Amino acid sequence: MSEFLNGLFASDSFIPHGHCYLWKPELVGLHVSSDLLIGFAYFAISVTLVHLVRKIQLPFHGIFLAFGLFIAACGATHFIEVWTLWHPAYWLAGGVKWVTAIASVITALSLPPLISQVQGLVRSAKLAEERRFQLELANQELATLYEQLKQMDQVKTQFFANVSHELRTPLTLILGPTERLLREDAAQPFRHSLESIDRNAHTLLKYVNDLLDVSKLEANRTGLRWVQFDLAQLLRLGASQFCPLAEERQINFVVETPSTLLAQGDVEKLQRVFLNLLSNAFKFVPVGGEVRCTLQLQEAESSTNWVDEAARQVKITVQDNGPGVLPELRQIIFERYQQGDRQSSQPSGGTGLGLAIAKEFVELHQGTIAVEDAPGGGARFIVTLPLFTNGTSGNSTSSDGKSAQHTDAAVEVGIDQAIADKR
Repeated sequence: MSEFLNGLFASDSFIPHGHCYLWKPELVGLHVSSDLLIGFAYFAISVTLVHLVRKIQLPFHGIFLAFGLFIAACGATHFIEVWTLWHPAYWLAGGVKWVTAIASVITALSLPPLISQVQGLVRSAKLAEERRFQLELANQELATLYEQLKQMDQVKTQFFANVSHELRTPLTLILGPTERLLREDAAQPFRHSLESIDRNAHTLLKYVNDLLDVSKLEANRTGLRWVQFDLAQLLRLGASQFCPLAEERQINFVVETPSTLLAQGDVEKLQRVFLNLLSNAFKFVPVGGEVRCTLQLQEAESSTNWVDEAARQVKITVQDNGPGVLPELRQIIFERYQQGDRQSSQPSGGTGLGLAIAKEFVELHQGTIAVEDAPGGGARFIVTLPLFTNGTSGNSTSSDGKSAQHTDAAVEVGIDQAIADKR
């Protein structure tokens, strides 16, 4: 091995390459500087290629390494050129050139098999670019369609609002005389027809109000008009509208509330919640069945057993012994235009808006609404509302009788006004 190295670096009977340049400083400097720059550049390129292969999953990484070896070998030949200017190690220079030749041949032989793969890669890149362009066009079309749908939805919302307003007036003109005739004890042959007209007109008015409410919700024009009122009285007034229907269908209609429960909220919207839930219950309860509506005050106690006034809530439940609601439908039925149809094979009718509107009105009051299985079968809807109040609740009395009477009168006026507004 030592003999081989000695022979490789042997310089006997050779003269340095600098003699060919007559040792002219300018010429020697020119060759030295150019060879050094080329050599360092080649090595830098090789190191960069190896780094890229190690850090990035490049395609054809083998050919990159072959190019790196070839370029490094070329750089070595330039360093040898500088060395042989003063040291005639031409055997070493020839060995380096031989290594460069081998690297060149390996790289050259590796390229032809890659031509088809490179062409496939180019085709894939072109296809990807075409698909990207098509995707951009599709996104633009979707954006255009979305804007059109938004405009159509606004038109639909405005149409609902206009139609609802136009239908409310003739319905009010129908309901007013009909209710007046019913109050005047109309003759029995006509009373049944008048009750049918009144009931169906109220049903149609409910659908009209649903359309009007959903148009306001979609337009974000729904706010709350906060007043203090008697929540128990409001629930009883709403329930009283279903008494004729319960009597006609022989339904056991039970309403359980405190005598008085003062609260704050939007009377009109809470009344709509109660009416929609009761209407839904009567829609599915069978003839001779039962509908039960309850109102309870829930008081949360702190760790010191003192009642937390800020955490008081009211719980309203409306349950029936109808077919119930399947578990997979208990979220869907609170979406707009969706109907669970309970577990019945018969269509239930309606607009699919009542429960959705009830949910949104409850959430406007920072409450919750849910449905579960009722004891003994059927569905039970549970509404939980925070009790915002500046007065007392339950059966408590005021120390000032006149003030209490004045508050009760204001509450009744507020409720009556809300009911009149809906008609």
